[in-house]
Amino acid sequence: AQQSRDISHDTVERVLTRLSATLRETARAFLDHDLSIAATATALEVHRNTLVQRLDRIQHVTGLNLRTFDHAVAMRLALLAAAALEDPYNGA
Repeated sequence: AQQSRDISHDTVERVLTRLSATLRETARAFLDHDLSIAATATALEVHRNTLVQRLDRIQHVTGLNLRTFDHAVAMRLALLAAAALEDPYNGA
């Protein structure tokens, strides 16, 4: 259990701590809306171009292109790990 907590903490540190709250929320929304630019832009109430710029910024900062499956999975796991580290019993 401690080893997986350490791995999770390392993943969160490597990926999420570099992102502003806005970019973390953008990543979360993009994943929650099945990588749909249109649906995410609507949900965040931003223009599509603003969303694309944010996704590009996420890629620049983290090296993860959320438009690709493997990178989207890595981000999803980092977000889930962060939630579990904040509240290990939340089951998110």
